[in-house]
Amino acid sequence: MSVREEVLLAIHQAGVYSEILEARLEYAGAANLLNQHILPMVGRSRVYPHMLASQASGRLSISNPPLGNFTADKTYGPRGLRDVVCPDPGFKWVGWDWEAIEARIVSHACKDTADAEAFRRQHDIHTVTGVRMLRWPEPPFEPTKANLFQTDQGHEWCEKIGALRGTRDIYGNMIPYSSQDVYRTLFKNVRYTGAYCKHPSAMVQYAVELRMTPDAMVRYGTLYLASKPGLVAWKRRVWDDCWRKKESRTYFGRRRGFYGNRYEVEKEGLNHKIQGTVADLLKLTLCAIVAEWEGLRLAYQTHDGARLVFPASFNPFPRFKEIVERAWPIDGREITFPGEYEEMGA
Repeated sequence: MSVREEVLLAIHQAGVYSEILEARLEYAGAANLLNQHILPMVGRSRVYPHMLASQASGRLSISNPPLGNFTADKTYGPRGLRDVVCPDPGFKWVGWDWEAIEARIVSHACKDTADAEAFRRQHDIHTVTGVRMLRWPEPPFEPTKANLFQTDQGHEWCEKIGALRGTRDIYGNMIPYSSQDVYRTLFKNVRYTGAYCKHPSAMVQYAVELRMTPDAMVRYGTLYLASKPGLVAWKRRVWDDCWRKKESRTYFGRRRGFYGNRYEVEKEGLNHKIQGTVADLLKLTLCAIVAEWEGLRLAYQTHDGARLVFPASFNPFPRFKEIVERAWPIDGREITFPGEYEEMGA
């Protein structure tokens, strides 16, 4: 039997569930990180990544090395694999990532008032998604991350959810819901995929990561879409519009034309509308930042943010934050996108 990752993944997605198969797929993922991200850096004291506007969405493609794809998973260190590269002496990188920007744009576009309120009140959107999707008992407090995972009443609610699920460790002890809970990751993945997919079967791609069966992933995908009738109706309108016009435009008007079958036109059209809008926002924000500080250099950009090179002694805040979080007209209404910020090498 072949041990190629794509073959094993296809077997798993066909419904075969095996601990050996899962272990082999996890090994393949780790080997990919080692071979594609870590080993090419060995012996290099400096990198000059290639940044090309080659993606149809308008995003920059970064390679040699693919810095934007270096995982931030803390399993691999305080900043994941992103500590592999660092600023020159005397300089620092000031950067940001917008928080759930695609989810915010989608919720804004389909007028999901419940989501908009959750975002406004800084609720933990993934936990809120799970509460609605699985009809868990509502927390008797504001479900922010701090309230959920750092207070006594939050711990009490998390224990109630753990007991409701019946989740136990190898010793039979009940496992409370937590910020690292596999179900919270499930809600995050199902939410992201649900914003774009045409069928709940698209959720199967996360089965190995979450140690769940493909059937279970389809079931959770179905529950999520059932909890979001406004989202489903909005997606259908966008798909129909893309197919009728054979084009899609971002919320800033950037056009992409399409040829081909209806499935591909609709799928790529929706992707362009949302992901292309994020690419537009990123470019416009970078232009505004560079205009503010003449001679500023870009270290690299990520999916929904960037890292810029400043002198180590210079403090660009609060102006930097004002630029990143300014209001934008999306679908005829203004919306802001909060960011998470970091300074490296200061």
